[in-house]
Amino acid sequence: MKTMTLRRRNGMEHLTMRVLVRSLSLFMHCRCDSMEDLPEEPIIFCCNHYEMFGPIAAVISLPVRFKFLMNADILKPRENMEELLTGVRKAMPLLSETQIRRLYNIVSPRAERVFRQLDPVPMSQGWAGVISEMQKATDEMVEGNSIVIFPECGMPTYSIGSVTEFRQGFAIIGEFYRKRTGKDALFCPTYIDKWDKQIHFGELIPYGRGPAREECMKVSQKLYHSMTTMAEQYGHTPEEYEDEEILEEEIRSVHG
Repeated sequence: MKTMTLRRRNGMEHLTMRVLVRSLSLFMHCRCDSMEDLPEEPIIFCCNHYEMFGPIAAVISLPVRFKFLMNADILKPRENMEELLTGVRKAMPLLSETQIRRLYNIVSPRAERVFRQLDPVPMSQGWAGVISEMQKATDEMVEGNSIVIFPECGMPTYSIGSVTEFRQGFAIIGEFYRKRTGKDALFCPTYIDKWDKQIHFGELIPYGRGPAREECMKVSQKLYHSMTTMAEQYGHTPEEYEDEEILEEEIRSVHG
């Protein structure tokens, strides 16, 4: 996969945006593993979250054209301040409450501006809008953009680097992509290591031709295994994997 300069990435056409991203990179830039073995066609990068660090590090450090498929709450950090602060407290336990809120008030409006400029595909809570959201994500891939997604449920320890349970139904994007293009979507396990400031890639995982429920579960399990393996390799303990009952409920809601 070809890498590109910041100027050529999505949302980076304006100088002010590049300056803002450069300022954030002073604190959050990560080195990437080689991307030579990744394919030229768009793929789906599945990343660990690390609260706000993961998405910001992806913007700064992932040198490809991509669109986020992300929780809509992250686009409203001031409206969801108390909820998001919970993760910040876990990630920065040595800071006082005053210091945490001050840092949040400095970073969150800048992060919000960056994310909105990137024109992400917002994921609403629940599955009411999942069909239109997955169709939009598929449109982006057809237009040549990779997708970056953070599939963790988020509790209780993803803010400190471990990999927590996945919202398994996210892999259904592979079903939409195959029906639209006839191709197998490729998922890339992507581990963001905050402390060593690196982004690591695992082996690509294809979405196969079996029934949707089976393929979603298979992709989710393989991604989770790859992600937890990388987390352990870099010093973090993974959380227990979610059982398949939740996946079945999600797939049923998608297919009616």
